[in-house]
Amino acid sequence: KNSETTKWSKIVPLFRTSKEHSESIPTMAILLQQYELCLFNANIDTESNVFFMSGKNIAPDEFVHFIENDIQLPPYTQAQVKYFDEDEVTFSPVKVGSLITPHSLRAMIDSVYSPALGEKIVSQLMTGQTEAAVGYYTVELDVASSDLLHHMSSLMNLSGRRIANNISLDKADFLNRLSKGTAEEDYQTISLSFGHDIPNLDSDLPSTGLSALRLATASDLAFNRTHICPFNNKCPRSIVIEIGEFSCSNCPYTVTTTNHIPAIAGEIRRLSEPLVSANKKLKNTLQDSVDMEKLKA
Repeated sequence: KNSETTKWSKIVPLFRTSKEHSESIPTMAILLQQYELCLFNANIDTESNVFFMSGKNIAPDEFVHFIENDIQLPPYTQAQVKYFDEDEVTFSPVKVGSLITPHSLRAMIDSVYSPALGEKIVSQLMTGQTEAAVGYYTVELDVASSDLLHHMSSLMNLSGRRIANNISLDKADFLNRLSKGTAEEDYQTISLSFGHDIPNLDSDLPSTGLSALRLATASDLAFNRTHICPFNNKCPRSIVIEIGEFSCSNCPYTVTTTNHIPAIAGEIRRLSEPLVSANKKLKNTLQDSVDMEKLKA
């Protein structure tokens, strides 16, 4: 925090929602749950790291210990609710939990992205740590992940590659490489949708964003700040019907390159600022005294 080497001098470490260090935050498991949902919607198989657990007075690791050893949960994990003149009813609140902490997730992100993007970009645009801290927390991954990152790094560092240290995309250079058939490899171009599958695409449309990119002429391409649109920002009718107009983050034809990473990170930060403001307002709002009497936590 307050490191002069970060992109924004007051940036705090990724996933931290409090002023001071904390081993866990209530929203961490929910964040992971939504991420896993994105993977599921993109047809990417992964082992889940979230689970449903008791929502009161128990940490995720304690809950796992009780369950794995077939031990009954303590009474203090239960709550009572009372409606009007009825008797109190005991129940067990439920929430989403995870054994992954903000710190461990930051360390994993360092380990995954640092070998491919470099410590400077991870430091300035992702974790808010210093470059030295990114290097310190970058650990050796399992064999499969290490092989993948080694392959990525070897591709991105070959002579002629246009990697993420260039903040903006060189349109003329990209078009030149596209005409030569090398743009996809040179710019590490991908087409990946985190939204739902689009079942009713027009039959005459390409199957993916990369396919559309290969078929497009120079006038068909719209070079946006965070991505390339192979339809010149004119959404196909089937896309508008299924996901709405200009829903680029959910569109299977959205094309990105490593040069879009800084802009995407900045856009995420911009969109998150209203959430921070709303969260502060919620914390300052007192619950109605009648509701507090009805629910004894």
